[in-house]
Amino acid sequence: MPDGIIDDADACDAVSRGAKGQKLWPFMALGKGTAKALVGAILLDGAPVAEGNSAGWRHIAAVIANTGRRRQVRARWDAFAREIGAPTGGNAKSAVDLARKILHICDDARAKCALLASVVADAFSIDTLLNDPTKCAALAKQIQAAATSVRLAAVEQDRRRLCQIFQGDDRTSDLARQFIDKFVGKPSVTSDKVRSIWNGLLNRLAQLKTLARDFEAIDEVTRAIAAAGAPEWARMLSAEKAVPDDPRTSPAWREAWDHAAADAQLARIDARQKLTELATEREAAEKRCRHLFVQ
Repeated sequence: MPDGIIDDADACDAVSRGAKGQKLWPFMALGKGTAKALVGAILLDGAPVAEGNSAGWRHIAAVIANTGRRRQVRARWDAFAREIGAPTGGNAKSAVDLARKILHICDDARAKCALLASVVADAFSIDTLLNDPTKCAALAKQIQAAATSVRLAAVEQDRRRLCQIFQGDDRTSDLARQFIDKFVGKPSVTSDKVRSIWNGLLNRLAQLKTLARDFEAIDEVTRAIAAAGAPEWARMLSAEKAVPDDPRTSPAWREAWDHAAADAQLARIDARQKLTELATEREAAEKRCRHLFVQ
């Protein structure tokens, strides 16, 4: 579309005649040089429009009509914008978007009148706040501060709940408590660092979860050992880390078997307890004899 065609009535009339299937120009078209140049400069799909192409001229007529309506709307908007101090001309779209956003905010505010009344205890109404931007901004800051306080209280409650979960004396629980106490909620710690530490803790917990069956086996075996009469040995097996060449255990089952058999044989042939009992009995008999002799 060449510039100025909308303002040229003769050019617009020619387009309208073409849209109706008529000739663009009458037989005697004197003084129409400018209009003819404008019409001739119209391109449809990159090519001039043939005079008999009524469908093409209808499309061009629609484009001209739409452009005219846009001009009228823009003129009306510019007049309105000058009255309210809004942007005009090329910034009309941003202004329209801003106005749409403001209207949505107003609609939401009016829809939440009951909630606002419960918050401010009927001290302010929507109309009062709309007419006093300073008071509205101050109220918004107070509501934001109250919401932040509620969120902080919820975070503190969650923090205490997490600390109660990690009450063990193992390394994972220690790391979790240090993370919750020293990093969560601290403004000096960036969110990226908190995310990195938390992901590391989750990975450690996931690794421990994969070892759940192994822990169950250890617990079952050590409980059986404690029930068999060796609670200290069971505690050591469940709490201490296994090390190679532990002097308290034998690396081969045959050596352990032979050691147990020898220990049992020694217990059977050991007479220390019997000798102790006989010595005690002899001492008691001698005391009785001395007592009877004195009498």
